[in-house]
Amino acid sequence: MRSVISHCMRTTLFFFLTFAILSSVSASNLTFKVNENVGAIESIRVDGDTRDMNWVLAENQEKWITKTDLWGLGRISTRDVFGYNKSFTWQTPIKQKSGKDYQESVYQAGDITISVSRKAIDGNILEEYTFTNNSYAPINITDLSINTPFNDNYTETPESTLNERCHAHIWAEGGNSAYVCALNIGANAPHVGLVMQKGATIGHEVFKRSLETGSSNFRGVIAMRIEPFKISAKKSKKISWVIFAHEGWDDFFKKAKSHGAVIAKFETPTTVILGENIKVEFDSDKKITNPRVRINSKVVEHSTSLWSNKITVNYKPTEIGEHEIVLEYGDSKKTKAVANVVKQPMQIMQERAKFLIEKHQLKKPDDLRNNAFMIYDNIENKIYLNDDARKSPDTNEGAERIGMGTFLARYAQITGDDYIKNAVLKYANFVQENLQNGEYRTTSSVKFDTRDRYYNYLWVAYFYNEIYKLTGDKFWANKMYQTWMAYYRKFGHAKYSQLAPIKSAIESLRKAKMDFEANELLRNFTIMAYEYADMSNYNLCEVSIASDGIAGMAIFLMQMSQLYDNTNWLNLAENHIKRLANFNGKQPHYRINSLPIRHWEAYWFGKCRPWGDNFPHWWGGISAMALKQYDELTGKNQYSNDIVNILRAGLSNYFEDGRASCAYVYPDRIDGKAGKHYDDFSNEQDWILMFYLMNSTGY
Repeated sequence: MRSVISHCMRTTLFFFLTFAILSSVSASNLTFKVNENVGAIESIRVDGDTRDMNWVLAENQEKWITKTDLWGLGRISTRDVFGYNKSFTWQTPIKQKSGKDYQESVYQAGDITISVSRKAIDGNILEEYTFTNNSYAPINITDLSINTPFNDNYTETPESTLNERCHAHIWAEGGNSAYVCALNIGANAPHVGLVMQKGATIGHEVFKRSLETGSSNFRGVIAMRIEPFKISAKKSKKISWVIFAHEGWDDFFKKAKSHGAVIAKFETPTTVILGENIKVEFDSDKKITNPRVRINSKVVEHSTSLWSNKITVNYKPTEIGEHEIVLEYGDSKKTKAVANVVKQPMQIMQERAKFLIEKHQLKKPDDLRNNAFMIYDNIENKIYLNDDARKSPDTNEGAERIGMGTFLARYAQITGDDYIKNAVLKYANFVQENLQNGEYRTTSSVKFDTRDRYYNYLWVAYFYNEIYKLTGDKFWANKMYQTWMAYYRKFGHAKYSQLAPIKSAIESLRKAKMDFEANELLRNFTIMAYEYADMSNYNLCEVSIASDGIAGMAIFLMQMSQLYDNTNWLNLAENHIKRLANFNGKQPHYRINSLPIRHWEAYWFGKCRPWGDNFPHWWGGISAMALKQYDELTGKNQYSNDIVNILRAGLSNYFEDGRASCAYVYPDRIDGKAGKHYDDFSNEQDWILMFYLMNSTGY
């Protein structure tokens, strides 16, 4: 054990990227370089960073990233006094100039001149966009997006992903106090942040999302959407932000406030259960003048601190749904926080269980899929049979849909409801008869025509364990054991465990008096744990890096520490936990606060197949379970807020009659198409209910 730990701790890997850039300006802390062809930023680096990490996308970094995607270029739509609408992009400068600690690029978009200046000030970069109306009549800027392409993507090399890429935690709905906190994926400082100075943002959009442009590994070209404004004849309007280095979230917020931001922070969970209070604090380094607070447009009372630099809103909502808490302050400035109110979780689960059995469970005795839990189409109001041209393994009768049965098996244990128990036992028979063969090959389809996907084995083993705990029947404990052993025969021990309650599996086998099988499975778990202990990098088979894979490794190692009563395994899990928490944002919105970034799920599992950030998503529940175990084993109680926020946010994907959606698409737009909507498929989201129950009843 000692040699494994020593090897893991000694492993330090730093790689770097180099790009051809034509001109540069340096600051004491940040260095930016500009591509003279388009006058846009092609790199931002932190002085002294041994990784030499570029925090923004560079031309040809990937074959689909061109100079038109670079930082500081954008799109603008205008409406003149006659009602005519025009749209432009700015990509080719008509003039450029630079000097010590200064660079400027000027563009023309119809009657609007756009001057983009960058100044190195006190180690930071101040970037200012000046829009000048050259006409003799006012012009309305109706739509304005500025590229801010943070280097948020995953490479094929784990080392470069950890050392040269970032998580961009975007709070573009923050108005005059909008920000982006970009964190190195490896969770090692220094990091980079952006905070608004002049003007306001209303959201963000992403471009170049497709199978051909990085698929699930590329978050997209990120662009900030600026609040619409009007420019009088021969007048100008300025938009600006400051970019700076920081050491992590606490340091980021401290510096953001020093740059004038008003930071909103929840003192209660971001999702509350009806009957609970919502408390939000707006915090500033300076006096907050002329404060007014509105909740869903209605003026409400607030309290002000002695120095008037903190505004607190504390109230008890009376309706379920989103509650937008807007602080108006100063001279027409504003920022906000967004909470959500849900019904009692057990009521949500009761409605969902009924809907699953009545609407999702196929009842066709002549179909091999009889009693399977299938996808439900909320628009067509019927089961989706995966019989159209799509025929995807992500929309069939197996794989992630196992979560529906797993939730019901745990829920039936708690409620003792025979109706639910009978339905889930029918499903268990379907799984063992039609998704597995005699050698326990585990597939996604009754036709056995899909690839051998190792996730399927883990999910089915998980499900069988819950069925054993529901029934006490040794038959299902053996099914669980045999599925695990088939997994090891097929894939070995180096794959990610993801969903693997290994402690519960061993306990179930011992309770079933299957000591030989328990010892054999524990032997395989131990081999697997040593693989994880020696893995300083991540190598997922479907996405280069993802929160669920890291969470699964951490959970596995922590449960090994419990099985062997050995803290060495816990110590090995700590680095995974640090990286896992790095996926989570702290923006004041229930969809993104504490939730790990995930930006591809709706494409694979949704009906409309949009790319873009999916907040919330059930995979965040695995993060919650990992963080919960870490808190319990260490006694640190470090992540209690994250755990509650993740699990409760997942309840927002459930609706009044037990319906659900597999994903919410969070960006305003993706490649010009509208976001901010739920997908029409109810597919894989019910794992989050399982995790919610696990939070209170254990693995």
